[in-house]
Amino acid sequence: MAEEAGPGPLPAALELLPAGPVAMRLPAPASKSVTNRALLCVALAEGTSRLHGAAAGDDAQAMAAALAELGARPFEKADVGVKVACPPAELASVLADLRGGPLAWAGSISAHAGTGVLWMASDAREGELEASGGRIVPDLAQRITEARERLAACGGSVVVVKAPPELKRAVDAWGPAGDALGLMRRVKERFDPDRRLSPGRFVGGI
Repeated sequence: MAEEAGPGPLPAALELLPAGPVAMRLPAPASKSVTNRALLCVALAEGTSRLHGAAAGDDAQAMAAALAELGARPFEKADVGVKVACPPAELASVLADLRGGPLAWAGSISAHAGTGVLWMASDAREGELEASGGRIVPDLAQRITEARERLAACGGSVVVVKAPPELKRAVDAWGPAGDALGLMRRVKERFDPDRRLSPGRFVGGI
């Protein structure tokens, strides 16, 4: 009985001719570089951010850890956010003093022991200050002023990073500039004599 011949050798290349249009959806693999850029945007953004399709790996974890070390924290949806700086050795006592005194807020806090920097958010949510008709503005301004006075004793400072316009008009966002104000004014006059670059938005109304 004769054996049937098997299939012959395959060709080196095959040309496929589709019978009609081809519709496909190909999910792109997660990108480490895009994930890192997205993490940076999240760190600088306000509110709650959610990443979908992020690349899981050592690079993304290292980026997230680095941003945390820098203290880049969103103030969620708080009405007021401040940056407190003090000598690192005084960080624990400063935090306890502020939370138990002028800035007794229930908002989120981020601290870095190596730099002595605190990011503090108020417990008042966005819009509450405006809804109050400005009644709580004097109290907030007084609390920030008192916190600055307490911190001055240890060489610390309080900068108002986020606040409604009403509060910014009631309290200087930058706080006292000290002996450096005169020098900063001269530098400003030297490089921006016509005051075209954000006039009045820096410390001391520079």
